[in-house]
Amino acid sequence: MMKAESRQRTIRNLVLFAVLANGLGWLGKLLGGSPAEPGVGFLLWGAAPLLACVLLRLFAGDGWSDLGIRPRFGVNVPWYVLSVLAYPVMMLSVVVVGVALGWATLSGFSVGAFVASIGMALVPYLLFAILEEFGWRGYLVPRLGTLGLNFMLAHVIVGVIWASWHLPFITEISHHTSESLAVFIPRFYLGCIAGAIMYGEVRAITGSVWPAVLMHWAGNAVANPLMSGFANLIPGREPLSSPGIDGLLILVASAAIGLALHRWRTSRT
Repeated sequence: MMKAESRQRTIRNLVLFAVLANGLGWLGKLLGGSPAEPGVGFLLWGAAPLLACVLLRLFAGDGWSDLGIRPRFGVNVPWYVLSVLAYPVMMLSVVVVGVALGWATLSGFSVGAFVASIGMALVPYLLFAILEEFGWRGYLVPRLGTLGLNFMLAHVIVGVIWASWHLPFITEISHHTSESLAVFIPRFYLGCIAGAIMYGEVRAITGSVWPAVLMHWAGNAVANPLMSGFANLIPGREPLSSPGIDGLLILVASAAIGLALHRWRTSRT
């Protein structure tokens, strides 16, 4: 059982992480830049989760033992495959369903153009996935795990901090929808919580942060091109037709996969 002093330090550091990650994110907003025109501020926002992780592990007594830096390929190959395929399969399925039911249309879509759009941004998407995941799944998940919290509560905490970090650039993130932010933001939080279940369970099963990095990378690589010109969401249908983490279909599928992974993991242990 964790000693009271260590538990208090862990809780303190988790609060500090949330303040640092979100505070640096808002500072980045003030310094300028955007997803369309990256600048110093936008890069600071992107790096905030990793910076918070490094500062706390270096100077606040958390150490590095539970970072999950080892890829552990030998025992994790199936989970790497799942991580790479999960979001692309879900997102493309949502687009197909959306087009079939009249919730979305495709604009100038061709396989070649779509693949080229993904390929042009693979390196930046990988960089941002590393910056984020070494914070969310490299720090938050293992640190919360030491407290012995109920798994759902731990995933909710990660999802809320993760979603809050997006708020400085939420207007750019919600460009694909005609909804007001008052409607979009609560669903975005739910989407991050659902995603946190799936990401967190993969992290717990593999003992490595890298499957989560690849999952985030693959999701961004598919979602961003889709919502930046290839898929047009019909106004009023965005909650159903969005292939992003805010989409209701993606939300339900992510939570279902995460819960199935949790059930498998706990049955094995």
